[in-house]
Amino acid sequence: MAYYRPDGMEAFAAEEGGFTLLVTRRGRIYERRIGPDDFVTLIEAGVILRPQVSRVAVYKWVKRGKLKADIVDGINLIRLSQIGRAHV
Repeated sequence: MAYYRPDGMEAFAAEEGGFTLLVTRRGRIYERRIGPDDFVTLIEAGVILRPQVSRVAVYKWVKRGKLKADIVDGINLIRLSQIGRAHV
């Protein structure tokens, strides 16, 4: 019997103030540690703020200027420290 884990992302708070993201793709689990001053994508920000905030809400915050995003190689990146301030 095989165990199937659906694709997706989960975020867990880390002791140092950052997060640990577990990303599941095609049955493989990848772990990404995010420091308190590191950058995250809009989708990762939505996962960190879940269930109160969706990734669409994070996108709208960036579009309206409530969150400052830096564009790197065509991808919007947000500093993790800004996410906590925008959510309050």
